[in-house]
Amino acid sequence: MNGAHLHLILSHITIVGAGFTMLLLIFALVQNSKELKRTALWFAVITGITSLAAYFTGDSAIYCHSAGSKNRTDRWKNKAY
Repeated sequence: MNGAHLHLILSHITIVGAGFTMLLLIFALVQNSKELKRTALWFAVITGITSLAAYFTGDSAIYCHSAGSKNRTDRWKNKAY
């Protein structure tokens, strides 16, 4: 697993986690449940930490992508059509 894979995993967890947290918080407010509210807030904290990790792995993802695209263009240059 390289930096690009890690960045993609973390960024998708952040997006899905934010949506899940929002739905859980709305459900907790409708049910007026203190436990569900606390659980939703913990999910928000975990999602925030995951978003920070996704932010800090962004540079490695750019490096992996630019190195990979350079190799792909070199491969296509050598083929005769």
